[in-house]
Amino acid sequence: MLDTNSAADMVQTPVGVWSGLVHHDDQTDSYTISFAPDGTIALRTSITVGNGTWVAGHAGKFSYDLTETFTPASGRAGRVEAHVEAHIEGATHKGVGTARIYTPDGVLVHSATAEFTGERVDDGPAAWHDAADTTS
Repeated sequence: MLDTNSAADMVQTPVGVWSGLVHHDDQTDSYTISFAPDGTIALRTSITVGNGTWVAGHAGKFSYDLTETFTPASGRAGRVEAHVEAHIEGATHKGVGTARIYTPDGVLVHSATAEFTGERVDDGPAAWHDAADTTS
């Protein structure tokens, strides 16, 4: 029987934690993102926390949708909805996404395209992965 869970496949799967930089609107921000084997995501930036789900594609490609909420320290309110197309190259997580920022009452106030690159910092989900749930 063939091994469908080879080490090469595991490296291509977005399970683990990556830290990196996202470029959007002529600025650069840092992020840390955690992918769990159950298909969930947790995200932390300097001004948001978020969660969502990911779906695997072929040859290390995957996509994800996430919702971020602004932290009190940001001085902002509302949410960010993002859709991302990504892939893994060795230990690097790269991709491009579209983010839409909404007011607390659901009015779209800004949209942007973002590119990001991050390096793997852990092979499993972050200890704070479940704590990043913004829906409760």
